[in-house]
Order: sequence, then C-alpha cells, then structure tokens
Amino acid sequence: MNRFLKFFLLVIFSATFILGPTSEGKCLEDLSGKPDQHISGSMDYSKAVGQLLQYSPFLTNTSLEVRVRSLDESDSRYAFIPGVTFRTRFYPHQPTESDSNDPYSLEFAVDSYNPIEVYVTLQARKIITRIAVLAHLQAISDALQRLGIGYLELEKMENLETLQKEWIELAKESILFHRNRIATGGSSSLDLQLAEQELEVGNAELEKMAVARATVLDGVKHLIGLQPGQMPDLSLQNVHEQVIDGFDPDRASLDEAKARSVDLKIQHLKVDLQKRNVTVAYARFMPNLLFGLTTTDPLSAQHDRGLFFSVGFELPLWDGLKRFHNISRQKTILQQYNTENSLKETDLESKWKAAQEKLRSAKVQLKLARSQEKLVSLRERQVRIGYNAGREDLATVLAEQRKHIEARKSILTNQLEYEKAVLALRNLSGHLLNSYVSPGSDEKANDDSIPPGQGNPEENSAL
Repeated sequence: MNRFLKFFLLVIFSATFILGPTSEGKCLEDLSGKPDQHISGSMDYSKAVGQLLQYSPFLTNTSLEVRVRSLDESDSRYAFIPGVTFRTRFYPHQPTESDSNDPYSLEFAVDSYNPIEVYVTLQARKIITRIAVLAHLQAISDALQRLGIGYLELEKMENLETLQKEWIELAKESILFHRNRIATGGSSSLDLQLAEQELEVGNAELEKMAVARATVLDGVKHLIGLQPGQMPDLSLQNVHEQVIDGFDPDRASLDEAKARSVDLKIQHLKVDLQKRNVTVAYARFMPNLLFGLTTTDPLSAQHDRGLFFSVGFELPLWDGLKRFHNISRQKTILQQYNTENSLKETDLESKWKAAQEKLRSAKVQLKLARSQEKLVSLRERQVRIGYNAGREDLATVLAEQRKHIEARKSILTNQLEYEKAVLALRNLSGHLLNSYVSPGSDEKANDDSIPPGQGNPEENSAL
C-alpha cells in the first residue's frame, strides 16, 4: 500500500506543477510595462492607426477584459477534470484493542461532478469571451473614428490659420492706408482706430486658433499612446483621402451596417448565452457524481487495510424550489434579451437615418458656402476692376478681400462638418473597422493569440 500511496501522491503533485502556472499569467505581466516607442518619419493616418492599435491606452481596459475572460474559459476547460481533495488523519494514541498497525487514515475525494453542467458552462464561457472580443473591437472602432476626426480637424485648423494670417496682412494694409489718408483728410482718426482694433481682434483670433489646434494635437497624441513631450510629424496632406479612404456614402446600405454591427453581434451572443443559462438551470436537477478513494478507519474493527474505491451520487431533494424558480428566472431574462434584439435593430436604424440626414444637411451647407464664396469672389473681382479704373478706393478693395477670406473660411468649416458626417457613416456601416481589423477577429476568441489591438499592427491592418 505504501508504494501505491507514494505513486499516487507523485501523480497529484506532478499535475499540480504542470497545470499551475500558465502562459496566460505571463501575458498579463507583460502588459504592465509599456514598450519603447520609436517614431520616425511622417505619420499619416494609416501609420497613426498602427500606433493606436499597438499602444493606445483607450484599448488597454477592453484588451485586459479579453484576457480575463480567456482565463475564465480556461478554468472551464480544466473543469472537465473534477477537483480532487486529499484528507488525512494521524492518531498518536490508538485503542489498545485495535489490530491496526497504521495510525493514520487517507482519503482522496473527488468533488461533486455534473458533466452536463460542466460542458454547458464551457460553451457559455466561450460566448462570454467572444462578447469581450467584440467589445474590444467596438472600442477600436470608436478610437479609429476619433483619430480620423482629429486628423480632419488638424488639417482644417492649419488651413484656417493660413487664411487668418492673410486676413491680418489685409488689416495691416488697411491701417497703413488710413494713416496715409489722415494727412490729406480722406480718413479720420476714428477710421484708423477701427482698423487697428480689427487687427487686434484678428491677432487674438489667430492665437485662439493656435491654442485650439494644440489642444486637438494633444488629444491625438494621447489617443495613439504618445508621451506629452513627443511631437510627431503628422502628415496633413490630402487628409480626406487618408481618412475616408475611397468610402462612397451613396453606396452604403443599412443591411450592410446591420451585418457588420458589433452591437447587434453582441446582442445575438447575449441571447445565445442566455439559452445556455437556461440549459444550466435544467442541469441542476441532474444528480452530481461522487468518487472517492480511502483507507479504512484505524479506530474501526476492520482488520483489512488498503485503499478502497467508492462511487455514488448526490441529489438535493428539497431546496425551497430554488432550482425550479431559477428556470423561470432564466427564461424570463431570455425573453428580455429577445426584446432587446428588436430594440437594438430599431436603434441602429434610427442612428443610420440620423447619420444620413446629417450628411445631406452638411452637403447642402457646403454647397451653399461654395456658392457664397463664388459670389464674394466675383464681387471682389468687380471691385478690383473698379479700383484699377479709378472708380473704387483701396479701402473698398481691402474690405472685399477680407469678405472673400471669411467666405473661404466658411467653406473649410462646412467641409469639415461634411467630412465628419461621412466618417461617422463609414464607422456606422462597419467599413472603417473592417479596413484595419480582420472581419473574423471576433471568431478567434478561443485562440491563444493576443487580442486585436494589442499585437503587431501589420497583422491587424488591411493596408
């Protein structure tokens, strides 16, 4: 018996060491330190996306959630092997009439085991892991849209600053014009003060634009995981082509958006998960299996010593109808999730209609701004011709030029709103996420690979 006992203990301890530490723990430790980042060259939107997928702090929480759910799933896999409990007792003093030479008892008890519940629980944990992956993909999608908005705003702000500098130069010319005319009586000191005040307002507006651009730039740096002191060389040429990337809003459809919607996928998985919960509730009525391996009690009158195997089952007879009520509870929750399915689809349809309406409105406003700019441009040209013919003075020309600059600034503002509306529709349709992350990423929740957004950006990108 001693040889058999030593062999059995050796097997137990070996399994403990083999199944103990896992690579999952190491992955969690690796996330505690942030890898060194080396940024070189100009960073366009695509390169910034790679930086975002690898280092963005906004994706860390959902990525860690995927790892936690993967560990839960791993626990469910190991649950197919029931837990084993070892118990022992040593008797320093035995009864004098005892015939036993072994003053101890040993017991290896297997925890109560319900194979149906274990199997269904594993399937449920797989679904929970997929839900976590989808939530991570949704975070990536939102981050991609925020990054695109940042690039669009930075480009328009840079162009607005250029136009504002032109406006300031015209204000300086206006001051010089009135100073020269004061001597001849063509302008008053009030006209000069007004021109100087306009210049001061123009400089303040330029300073305000610079502060706003710095704020947006800081937001972009934080979004992609750069340190405050790092100053990336953002490529702001043809940002529309970089961010929109050939997306045609006229060809986008609601059916495509539904098929790609992460929220709808999560809701469908919730329904599937709840069905598993209903099955688990029924499985609680199944008896739990019991296994054991124990020696005889040294205090008993038994003369045979050795390890004896036992098998049995346990079944609660009365639990206050908790198991029965739990079935009704889980079925009711399933009905709630089925109702939420319809609400989610309705909500997506409402968002789609709102996005399209905003896009149409922005398109009309942009068209109107361009028409007004063309009208102001013609008026400026007319005044300049009159100035060359001696019918208009320089003050009128400068005023029309400044109006033209304001009209061009209005085009930039409306163009930004239009491009943001296109980007929002691209994100809602799922085109934005699928352009940089593999569409089947949510199907790979059971893999041991790093979740999307925390690995090699080349593997997550469709560039």
